[in-house]
Amino acid sequence: MHFLKGSALTLGFTQMSHLCHSAEKTAATGDAQCVDIGAVIQCYIDSKQAFMAEYLMKLAA
Repeated sequence: MHFLKGSALTLGFTQMSHLCHSAEKTAATGDAQCVDIGAVIQCYIDSKQAFMAEYLMKLAA
């Protein structure tokens, strides 16, 4: 989660970074099974989709 958190921030995926940070803290307390990996994956998909839409708009301009 730490690596994903930093990578997400680099790309501007702040919501994903926050999710990863929360998951990282949860896992650090020994509750890794409580981390909602599905939410992290869905957030990545949504963030990537928004990123690509913005990229294509800028490319077309």
